[in-house]
Amino acid sequence: MQSYLKSFSPKGKGVDVNEISFAKQFLTSVDQKPAKLSPDHVEDARKLPAQPAYILPKMPTTMPPPGAQPSDTPMIDAPGSAPLKLDAHLKSLRPASTLTLPALHPTTSIHSLKTQFAEKSGTGATVDKIKILLNKKPVSDSKTLAECAVGGSTQVDFSVMVVGGTPGGITPGGTLGGIEKKNPMDSVQPKPSSLQTIESEEFWTDLKGWLGMRLKDDAEGQRLTAMFREAVKSR
Repeated sequence: MQSYLKSFSPKGKGVDVNEISFAKQFLTSVDQKPAKLSPDHVEDARKLPAQPAYILPKMPTTMPPPGAQPSDTPMIDAPGSAPLKLDAHLKSLRPASTLTLPALHPTTSIHSLKTQFAEKSGTGATVDKIKILLNKKPVSDSKTLAECAVGGSTQVDFSVMVVGGTPGGITPGGTLGGIEKKNPMDSVQPKPSSLQTIESEEFWTDLKGWLGMRLKDDAEGQRLTAMFREAVKSR
């Protein structure tokens, strides 16, 4: 830089001194500035020109969720082909009942399966008491068979849970499944009165044992028990 400034010597012919001074000052100010930005340099975002947000274009087809395997996607009919028929296998443990609904359209809803199970299973359960389970998880009424059929299978196995039992399970004769229905109140024994409790020998035996334990003297406990017993009799 110094050699470059010496080339603007005022001894040269036809050179303006003011121009040389300006050039020297300019080059000196430029020489003081760093040649590169520091590694921790951060540009002030407020000084940057405003730019609109960039929106990614929509995908032409619906992509499967991340990590989903091809077998996890629902079964969909090919365009122009005949609709695929599915079989629904419904099994209930309480009450024990099994129902197979063959050749159903893939768009058949779970609510429709509940209605057919209530009509054809013979359990007497109403639609609002029936819950359909798939892999031990409840399935909403808006779901379809196509959404439940996985892996290319044409049969979907469901479990049925009847909430609160079946009102039609009890016969008019008072039996449930061949077992006589008993009134639970028949086995309840009436509680003895306070007077009957005091007159029982078991009460005084327990009182004597408790007094002997608290006083740590069996003889004193027996004496007090006899005193209390005589006082009760003399009432």
